[in-house]
Amino acid sequence: MLIFALLLLWYPWWCFGTNFEESDAYTTCLDAPEDCEKLVIYGEELTGTLPTELGTLAAMTSFDVSSNSLDGTMPTELGTLAAMTSFDVSFNSLDGTMPTELGSATALTNLRVRSNSLRGTVPTELGNIPTLSALRLYANSLTGWVPTELGRLQATVDFQLQENSLAGPMPTELGQLTRGTRMYVHQNAFTSALPTELGELTKLKYVGAYKNSFTGRLPTELGHLTAVSSLQVHENNLQGALPTELGQLSKATRLACGSNSLTGTLPFEIGGLTSLEILELQENLLEGVLYTQLGSFTRLERINLASNRLEGSLPTELGQLAATEVHLHNNSLTGTVPTTLGHLTSLALLSCGFNLLTGTVPSELGRLAALSSLGLSDNAFRATIPTELGNLISMKALYLDSNSVTGTLPTELGSLGAMTDLHLHLNSLLGSVPTELGNLLYAKEMLLQENCLTGVVPTELASLSLMELMDHSSNRLTGTLPTGLGQLAATTHLLFSYNSLMGTVPTELGALTVMSEMGLRNNSFSGTLPEELGQLTGMTLLEHHLHLLDYRRHPLPTPAAHDIADCEPHGRARRVTTAAPRFADPTARDRVTDCEPHGRAECVTDCGPHGRAECVTDCEPHGLAECVTDCEPHGRAECVTDCEPYCLAECVTDCEPYCLA
Repeated sequence: MLIFALLLLWYPWWCFGTNFEESDAYTTCLDAPEDCEKLVIYGEELTGTLPTELGTLAAMTSFDVSSNSLDGTMPTELGTLAAMTSFDVSFNSLDGTMPTELGSATALTNLRVRSNSLRGTVPTELGNIPTLSALRLYANSLTGWVPTELGRLQATVDFQLQENSLAGPMPTELGQLTRGTRMYVHQNAFTSALPTELGELTKLKYVGAYKNSFTGRLPTELGHLTAVSSLQVHENNLQGALPTELGQLSKATRLACGSNSLTGTLPFEIGGLTSLEILELQENLLEGVLYTQLGSFTRLERINLASNRLEGSLPTELGQLAATEVHLHNNSLTGTVPTTLGHLTSLALLSCGFNLLTGTVPSELGRLAALSSLGLSDNAFRATIPTELGNLISMKALYLDSNSVTGTLPTELGSLGAMTDLHLHLNSLLGSVPTELGNLLYAKEMLLQENCLTGVVPTELASLSLMELMDHSSNRLTGTLPTGLGQLAATTHLLFSYNSLMGTVPTELGALTVMSEMGLRNNSFSGTLPEELGQLTGMTLLEHHLHLLDYRRHPLPTPAAHDIADCEPHGRARRVTTAAPRFADPTARDRVTDCEPHGRAECVTDCGPHGRAECVTDCEPHGLAECVTDCEPHGRAECVTDCEPYCLAECVTDCEPYCLA
């Protein structure tokens, strides 16, 4: 008997886009339906719908039309294919509901309908297929609860329901799938606690339950999954301590429990997971110190403990890792950055911002040839920027803002040709802006505001054609504003307020058509505003104080108020501008914590030597100070008066040009 044991059609180019019912493979099967056992036409751009006549192919054992452009619904007649063992319609555009009749195809071992647009619930009838070993329904729009009947699928090895809209609790009956090696239910809307019965699935290698709304504690029974390689439960609402039993997962290469509300300390037992390659516990409420035992994770490529409540110093043993990413930002870590981090030759990202680190930035970091992002924002670093950082030719982002860094800007920074983000604001930097910064041709953000920089604005900055945000405000810059800045066609924010710039405002700035904010306030410009600025229709804010022109004759928008944000537990209020997300370390979460009942900071301390107030009291309803008192006797303002509607001072008396309250 002629049997079409395998009908694989490698379509020539003239068959692309063929309607399924007109394809050679399907028409051949219809000519001899009793002989057609396998129909496999994948990745051939077939269009149209699945015909009901498929139900006549009684001998069909394998049907695969995945990776095409089929639409419409799944025929109920599929349930008549009693001999079918494998059914795959993945990666199409099928919609409608899954036919309950599929439960009659009791010989099925593989059911794959992933990446379509199927709606409705998971049929309870699927629990009638005792031979089913692979159930892949992911990446659809399925809703409702998971049927408890799926617990009957005791032959199932591969169970995948992720990326749907399934809700309710996970059935405890799933603990009966004892042959399972893969269970993915992530990116749904499951609630309630993770079933303790999952601990009975001792053959599981991959568990994905992240991005749901699971609550309660992590079951200690998960420690029984001694075969597990990857356990991912991040982005849920889990609480309580990390079970010490997780230390039994000796084969685990990935442990991801981040973005929950886990408390307590890091279990000492986790140090025994020497096979770990990825450890993600970020965005929890974990306390305690970093164990020196972390150095035993010699295979660890990514460690993320950011946004917790960790204290203590950085262990020197971190230098023993093989890490490419180290995320420790937004904790309360103290001490210095270990010079041993210079041994992490594969490190691409180091993020330690928003801590209480002190000392200097180690020159040894200049050895990290693969480093592309260095985040040390919002600490208490002093001394100078190491010239060795100029060796990091892969560097794309340098965040050293909000420290007490002194000295001059190293000209070597101009060698970082891949740089896109340079954040050095809110420090005590001296000297001029290096002309070499004009070599950073890929730079998009250059934030140097609130330092003590002097000299002129380099004309070389006009070469930065990709620049989007340039902020050099609140320094001591002199001279004129380069006309070449009008060539920065991608710039949306150009800020030079609170300097000592002179001359006229360049008419060329009118060519910056995507500009949304231009800050020129509190300089010594003369003349009138160029008419060309009227072409900047997308601009919402123009700050400008002319030296010889009455400001009130120009009905321009008033500057928006500064916010007091990111008040850390140690009582230091961080002051950022209205563009806070752009100015902050992007690896850290924006928070306002430990503020007064109305969300305002009561006190601003540790302001640094730039003539800013030591203390701010008597906060207005908008959270800004009406008065500044108790200023040190170094020529700073005794009082701030004549506040504008947005609570910004119109006038600061007896201040240096860069002094701000």
